[in-house]
Amino acid sequence: MRLEYFILIRPNGGLALEDIDELARKASLDVVVRTDRLAILSNNREASVPFPHGEGFVLGTLFQQGVQSSLARMLDLTDGEGAPYSVGERLLKRYWGGYIAAWFDDQGEAHILRDPSGMVSAYFRQENNTIFVSSDLKLLVKCLRWKPSVDWRVVADILFAHQLGSSATAMCGLEQILPGSEAVTVGSAVQKRQLWSPQAFATSGNQASPEENAQELERLVKSTIAAWSSVHSQPLLGISGGLDSSIVAASLVAAGSRPKCFTLITDDPGGNESEYARLVTDHFRLDLDICEYRL
Repeated sequence: MRLEYFILIRPNGGLALEDIDELARKASLDVVVRTDRLAILSNNREASVPFPHGEGFVLGTLFQQGVQSSLARMLDLTDGEGAPYSVGERLLKRYWGGYIAAWFDDQGEAHILRDPSGMVSAYFRQENNTIFVSSDLKLLVKCLRWKPSVDWRVVADILFAHQLGSSATAMCGLEQILPGSEAVTVGSAVQKRQLWSPQAFATSGNQASPEENAQELERLVKSTIAAWSSVHSQPLLGISGGLDSSIVAASLVAAGSRPKCFTLITDDPGGNESEYARLVTDHFRLDLDICEYRL
Protein backbone atom coordinates (compact mmCIF):
# COMPACT_ATOMS: atom_id res chain seq x y z
CA MET A 1 0.00 0.00 0.00
CA ARG A 2 1.38 3.38 -1.01
CA LEU A 3 1.89 5.69 1.97
CA GLU A 4 -0.34 8.77 2.05
CA TYR A 5 0.03 11.35 4.77
CA PHE A 6 -0.79 14.90 5.83
CA ILE A 7 1.30 16.68 8.48
CA LEU A 8 0.37 19.90 10.29
CA ILE A 9 2.96 21.82 12.29
CA ARG A 10 2.27 24.91 14.35
CA PRO A 11 5.51 25.71 16.24
CA ASN A 12 3.79 28.02 18.74
CA GLY A 13 1.05 25.48 19.49
CA GLY A 14 -2.68 25.87 19.31
CA LEU A 15 -3.72 23.02 17.01
CA ALA A 16 -7.37 22.40 17.83
CA LEU A 17 -8.57 18.81 18.22
CA GLU A 18 -11.76 19.44 16.26
CA ASP A 19 -9.77 20.97 13.35
CA ILE A 20 -7.52 17.93 13.17
CA ASP A 21 -10.50 15.58 13.21
CA GLU A 22 -12.16 17.59 10.43
CA LEU A 23 -9.01 17.42 8.28
CA ALA A 24 -8.78 13.67 8.85
CA ARG A 25 -12.36 13.31 7.69
CA LYS A 26 -11.76 15.38 4.56
CA ALA A 27 -8.60 13.46 3.68
CA SER A 28 -10.01 10.02 4.62
CA LEU A 29 -6.91 9.44 6.77
CA ASP A 30 -6.39 8.25 10.35
CA VAL A 31 -5.02 10.52 13.07
CA VAL A 32 -1.70 8.87 13.95
CA VAL A 33 -0.11 11.63 16.07
CA ARG A 34 -1.86 14.56 17.76
CA THR A 35 -0.21 17.13 20.03
CA ASP A 36 -0.67 20.84 20.63
CA ARG A 37 1.77 21.70 17.81
CA LEU A 38 2.09 18.56 15.66
CA ALA A 39 -0.49 16.35 13.94
CA ILE A 40 0.20 13.47 11.57
CA LEU A 41 -2.57 11.91 9.49
CA SER A 42 -1.90 8.77 7.48
CA ASN A 43 -3.49 5.83 5.70
CA ASN A 44 -1.21 3.47 7.65
CA ARG A 45 -1.14 3.67 11.45
CA GLU A 46 1.64 1.07 11.61
CA ALA A 47 4.00 3.30 9.62
CA SER A 48 4.66 5.71 12.51
CA VAL A 49 7.88 5.26 14.51
CA PRO A 50 8.28 7.60 17.53
CA PHE A 51 11.60 9.18 18.41
CA PRO A 52 13.20 7.60 21.50
CA HIS A 53 13.10 11.00 23.22
CA GLY A 54 11.49 14.36 22.59
CA GLU A 55 8.55 15.20 20.34
CA GLY A 56 9.32 13.55 17.03
CA PHE A 57 8.14 10.82 14.69
CA VAL A 58 9.21 9.00 11.54
CA LEU A 59 6.48 8.11 9.07
CA GLY A 60 7.27 5.37 6.57
CA THR A 61 9.61 2.38 6.57
CA LEU A 62 12.72 2.60 8.75
CA PHE A 63 15.72 0.29 8.92
CA GLN A 64 18.72 0.43 11.21
CA GLN A 65 22.12 0.36 9.54
CA GLY A 66 23.22 -3.28 9.23
CA VAL A 67 19.77 -4.70 10.07
CA GLN A 68 17.47 -6.23 7.45
CA SER A 69 14.13 -5.91 9.23
CA SER A 70 12.03 -2.77 9.62
CA LEU A 71 11.81 -1.04 12.99
CA ALA A 72 8.77 -0.35 15.11
CA ARG A 73 10.86 1.84 17.42
CA MET A 74 14.11 3.74 17.17
CA LEU A 75 16.92 2.66 19.45
CA ASP A 76 18.97 5.82 19.89
CA LEU A 77 19.45 9.34 18.58
CA THR A 78 21.77 10.69 21.28
CA ASP A 79 25.02 12.35 20.28
CA GLY A 80 27.63 9.75 21.19
CA GLU A 81 30.04 10.14 18.27
CA GLY A 82 32.14 12.97 19.68
CA ALA A 83 31.01 15.35 16.92
CA PRO A 84 28.29 18.00 16.96
CA TYR A 85 25.89 16.21 14.60
CA SER A 86 22.33 17.50 14.42
CA VAL A 87 19.37 15.20 15.09
CA GLY A 88 18.73 14.97 11.35
CA GLU A 89 22.35 14.05 10.62
CA ARG A 90 22.33 11.38 13.31
CA LEU A 91 19.08 9.99 11.92
CA LEU A 92 20.68 9.72 8.47
CA LYS A 93 23.86 8.14 9.83
CA ARG A 94 22.17 5.43 11.88
CA TYR A 95 18.98 4.66 9.95
CA TRP A 96 17.75 4.41 6.36
CA GLY A 97 14.60 3.54 4.46
CA GLY A 98 11.74 5.39 2.80
CA TYR A 99 10.30 7.98 5.18
CA ILE A 100 9.49 11.52 6.22
CA ALA A 101 10.44 12.64 9.74
CA ALA A 102 9.10 15.53 11.82
CA TRP A 103 10.34 16.72 15.20
CA PHE A 104 10.98 19.73 17.43
CA ASP A 105 14.44 20.65 18.68
CA ASP A 106 15.36 22.03 22.11
CA GLN A 107 14.75 25.59 20.90
CA GLY A 108 11.22 24.73 19.80
CA GLU A 109 11.96 24.93 16.08
CA ALA A 110 10.25 22.37 13.82
CA HIS A 111 12.19 20.11 11.46
CA ILE A 112 10.82 18.07 8.55
CA LEU A 113 13.31 15.67 6.93
CA ARG A 114 12.84 13.67 3.74
CA ASP A 115 15.06 10.60 3.47
CA PRO A 116 17.70 10.50 0.69
CA SER A 117 15.95 7.81 -1.37
CA GLY A 118 13.07 10.12 -2.21
CA MET A 119 10.65 7.19 -1.98
CA VAL A 120 8.17 9.25 0.01
CA SER A 121 7.06 12.53 -1.55
CA ALA A 122 7.03 15.70 0.53
CA TYR A 123 5.04 18.68 -0.77
CA PHE A 124 5.26 21.71 1.44
CA ARG A 125 3.07 24.77 1.97
CA GLN A 126 3.03 27.45 4.64
CA GLU A 127 -0.04 29.48 5.55
CA ASN A 128 0.31 32.11 8.26
CA ASN A 129 1.73 30.29 11.30
CA THR A 130 1.02 26.74 10.13
CA ILE A 131 3.11 24.42 7.98
CA PHE A 132 1.50 21.69 5.89
CA VAL A 133 3.46 18.78 4.41
CA SER A 134 1.81 16.06 2.35
CA SER A 135 2.52 13.12 0.11
CA ASP A 136 -0.01 14.35 -2.46
CA LEU A 137 -1.17 17.59 -4.05
CA LYS A 138 -4.74 16.27 -3.95
CA LEU A 139 -4.65 16.03 -0.15
CA LEU A 140 -3.52 19.64 0.16
CA VAL A 141 -6.35 20.72 -2.13
CA LYS A 142 -8.88 18.64 -0.18
CA CYS A 143 -7.81 19.86 3.23
CA LEU A 144 -6.96 23.51 2.63
CA ARG A 145 -8.89 26.42 1.20
CA TRP A 146 -6.32 26.66 -1.55
CA LYS A 147 -6.90 26.72 -5.29
CA PRO A 148 -3.65 25.74 -7.03
CA SER A 149 -2.52 27.62 -10.12
CA VAL A 150 0.31 26.92 -12.53
CA ASP A 151 3.63 28.70 -12.08
CA TRP A 152 4.64 29.03 -15.72
CA ARG A 153 8.09 30.34 -14.87
CA VAL A 154 8.89 27.11 -13.03
CA VAL A 155 7.37 25.08 -15.88
CA ALA A 156 9.84 26.78 -18.25
CA ASP A 157 12.73 26.07 -15.86
CA ILE A 158 11.77 22.39 -15.64
CA LEU A 159 11.48 22.03 -19.41
CA PHE A 160 14.85 23.73 -19.89
CA ALA A 161 16.77 21.83 -17.18
CA HIS A 162 14.60 19.00 -15.88
CA GLN A 163 17.65 17.07 -14.64
CA LEU A 164 18.47 19.73 -12.03
CA GLY A 165 16.75 19.15 -8.74
CA SER A 166 14.80 22.08 -7.32
CA SER A 167 12.49 22.62 -4.38
CA ALA A 168 10.20 24.65 -6.66
CA THR A 169 7.15 22.98 -8.17
CA ALA A 170 4.94 23.94 -11.09
CA MET A 171 2.22 25.02 -8.62
CA CYS A 172 2.26 28.56 -7.22
CA GLY A 173 2.79 28.55 -3.46
CA LEU A 174 3.86 24.92 -3.32
CA GLU A 175 7.38 23.60 -2.74
CA GLN A 176 8.88 20.19 -2.22
CA ILE A 177 11.46 19.05 0.29
CA LEU A 178 14.28 17.52 -1.74
CA PRO A 179 15.59 14.03 -0.84
CA GLY A 180 18.19 14.22 1.92
CA SER A 181 17.09 17.73 2.90
CA GLU A 182 15.13 19.22 5.77
CA ALA A 183 12.87 22.22 6.20
CA VAL A 184 13.42 24.09 9.48
CA THR A 185 11.34 26.83 11.05
CA VAL A 186 13.41 29.81 12.13
CA GLY A 187 10.99 32.19 13.77
CA SER A 188 8.23 32.79 11.23
CA ALA A 189 10.45 31.78 8.28
CA VAL A 190 11.26 28.33 6.91
CA GLN A 191 14.78 27.46 5.77
CA LYS A 192 15.88 24.50 3.64
CA ARG A 193 19.05 22.60 4.51
CA GLN A 194 20.75 19.79 2.62
CA LEU A 195 21.91 17.15 5.11
CA TRP A 196 22.88 14.31 2.74
CA SER A 197 24.89 14.32 -0.47
CA PRO A 198 26.46 11.52 -2.54
CA GLN A 199 29.58 13.67 -2.70
CA ALA A 200 30.40 12.60 0.85
CA PHE A 201 30.78 9.02 -0.38
CA ALA A 202 32.55 9.88 -3.64
CA THR A 203 35.24 11.83 -1.75
CA SER A 204 35.58 9.59 1.31
CA GLY A 205 39.19 8.62 0.58
CA ASN A 206 38.37 4.95 0.04
CA GLN A 207 41.64 2.99 -0.30
CA ALA A 208 40.07 -0.41 -0.99
CA SER A 209 40.98 -2.37 -4.11
CA PRO A 210 38.54 -2.68 -7.04
CA GLU A 211 37.85 -6.28 -6.00
CA GLU A 212 37.07 -5.25 -2.42
CA ASN A 213 34.81 -2.44 -3.63
CA ALA A 214 32.98 -4.88 -5.92
CA GLN A 215 32.39 -7.27 -3.02
CA GLU A 216 31.15 -4.44 -0.80
CA LEU A 217 28.81 -3.21 -3.53
CA GLU A 218 27.38 -6.72 -3.95
CA ARG A 219 26.88 -7.02 -0.20
CA LEU A 220 25.10 -3.66 0.00
CA VAL A 221 22.84 -4.37 -2.98
CA LYS A 222 21.82 -7.77 -1.63
CA SER A 223 21.26 -6.57 1.94
CA THR A 224 19.24 -3.54 0.81
CA ILE A 225 16.96 -5.59 -1.43
CA ALA A 226 16.60 -8.25 1.26
CA ALA A 227 15.54 -5.57 3.75
CA TRP A 228 12.88 -4.19 1.43
CA SER A 229 11.63 -7.66 0.54
CA SER A 230 11.09 -8.35 4.25
CA VAL A 231 8.27 -5.78 4.37
CA HIS A 232 6.41 -7.08 1.31
CA SER A 233 4.75 -10.49 1.14
CA GLN A 234 5.14 -10.61 -2.66
CA PRO A 235 7.09 -7.80 -4.34
CA LEU A 236 6.04 -6.63 -7.80
CA LEU A 237 9.06 -6.39 -10.10
CA GLY A 238 9.13 -4.62 -13.44
CA ILE A 239 11.71 -6.50 -15.46
CA SER A 240 13.33 -5.84 -18.82
CA GLY A 241 15.99 -8.54 -18.82
CA GLY A 242 18.69 -5.87 -18.61
CA LEU A 243 21.38 -5.62 -15.97
CA ASP A 244 19.55 -3.62 -13.28
CA SER A 245 16.29 -5.55 -13.14
CA SER A 246 18.17 -8.87 -13.42
CA ILE A 247 20.26 -7.96 -10.36
CA VAL A 248 17.12 -7.06 -8.42
CA ALA A 249 15.46 -10.35 -9.44
CA ALA A 250 18.53 -12.37 -8.40
CA SER A 251 18.79 -10.55 -5.07
CA LEU A 252 15.10 -11.03 -4.29
CA VAL A 253 15.32 -14.76 -4.96
CA ALA A 254 18.51 -14.99 -2.87
CA ALA A 255 16.57 -13.33 -0.01
CA GLY A 256 13.90 -16.05 -0.23
CA SER A 257 11.32 -13.88 -1.99
CA ARG A 258 9.20 -14.92 -5.00
CA PRO A 259 8.41 -11.66 -6.80
CA LYS A 260 5.57 -11.22 -9.25
CA CYS A 261 7.22 -10.05 -12.48
CA PHE A 262 5.90 -8.04 -15.40
CA THR A 263 7.34 -6.43 -18.50
CA LEU A 264 5.85 -3.74 -20.75
CA ILE A 265 5.84 -4.06 -24.52
CA THR A 266 4.80 -1.82 -27.42
CA ASP A 267 3.83 -2.51 -31.02
CA ASP A 268 7.30 -1.35 -32.08
CA PRO A 269 9.78 -4.28 -31.96
CA GLY A 270 12.25 -1.88 -30.36
CA GLY A 271 9.88 -1.60 -27.40
CA ASN A 272 9.55 -5.34 -26.81
CA GLU A 273 12.10 -6.83 -24.41
CA SER A 274 9.93 -9.74 -23.34
CA GLU A 275 12.39 -12.25 -24.81
CA TYR A 276 15.12 -11.09 -22.47
CA ALA A 277 12.75 -10.72 -19.52
CA ARG A 278 11.62 -14.30 -20.09
CA LEU A 279 15.23 -15.53 -19.93
CA VAL A 280 15.54 -14.06 -16.44
CA THR A 281 12.21 -15.30 -15.10
CA ASP A 282 12.69 -18.77 -16.56
CA HIS A 283 16.12 -18.97 -14.93
CA PHE A 284 14.65 -18.19 -11.52
CA ARG A 285 11.36 -20.02 -12.18
CA LEU A 286 9.25 -16.92 -11.71
CA ASP A 287 5.94 -16.02 -13.33
CA LEU A 288 6.00 -13.25 -15.95
CA ASP A 289 3.10 -11.08 -17.09
CA ILE A 290 3.55 -9.37 -20.45
CA CYS A 291 1.56 -6.13 -20.57
CA GLU A 292 0.95 -3.89 -23.57
CA TYR A 293 1.84 -0.24 -23.12
CA ARG A 294 -0.57 2.10 -24.87
CA LEU A 295 -0.95 5.86 -24.64
